[in-house]
Amino acid sequence: MRTEGRDVGGRPVRSLVHGEQRAGVPELVLVPGLGAMGYLLPTVHSCATWTRVHLLDVPGFGDRRTARLRADLDSLGTTVARWLPERPVLLLGHSTGAQVALHAALAQPASVRTLVLAGATFSPEARRVLPLLGQVLRTLPHEQLGEVPAVLPYYLRGLRRMPQLLRTTLADRPEDAVPRLAVPRVVLRGEHDHLCPRPWAARLSPDVREVPGGHNVPWTHPGQVSQVLRSLA
Repeated sequence: MRTEGRDVGGRPVRSLVHGEQRAGVPELVLVPGLGAMGYLLPTVHSCATWTRVHLLDVPGFGDRRTARLRADLDSLGTTVARWLPERPVLLLGHSTGAQVALHAALAQPASVRTLVLAGATFSPEARRVLPLLGQVLRTLPHEQLGEVPAVLPYYLRGLRRMPQLLRTTLADRPEDAVPRLAVPRVVLRGEHDHLCPRPWAARLSPDVREVPGGHNVPWTHPGQVSQVLRSLA
C-alpha cells in the first residue's frame, strides 16, 4: 500500500493505493463515511487481490494540511468529482460517503462505470434526531468494538468539521438525485443495517445487494463486500 497526493482545485487530496491495475477490470475508488478511512482498510486489502483500489482521504479529516478546509457535502462532492480519473471506475461511497459519491457521479458521470451506495444515509424519517438515534441503537448490536480505534483518530482530527458534514448530509435528499444519474447504481447494505433500511435502499435503486452484518460491513465483512464488488466489475 502506498500514499499518493494530488492538488484538486486548491485542495490537497491524499489517497491510499493498493493492488495492481488489471486488463478489463475497472479500478475501485472508495469514499469513507464521516471522513474516517481506517474502517475501510479491510475491504481495501480484500479488493486489492483483483483490482487497484484507491481509498480517498477527503479534505478536512485525515490530513492535517486540510484541517481548515470546508467539509460540507457540496465541497466534498465537487472535490471527489474533480479527483476522479478520466477512465471509468467503480465508485463506492459508504454511509455519508455514499452521499458524497452520489454528488460526484452526478457531476462527473463519464468517470463512473458503476456507483455503489453502501449503507446509504439518511432515509427521510432519520433526518430528525430521535428517529436517527433509534436507527443507530438498533444497528449497534451488529457492529464490532474493534472499529473504534480505526475511526477515532479521524473523528478527533475532523471534530470541528463533523457538524458541518452532518448538517449538510442530513439536509440532503438523495431520493431526488438518483433519478438524474446517468450511470448504473447499486445499493449495498448489511442485513441488519437500520441506518439503511431495506425500503430506503430499494427507493434509491432497484438493484439492492445484501451481505451479513450491520452498517459498517466494510469493516465487519470485507470478504463479502469484495465479492459483491468483484461481481459488478
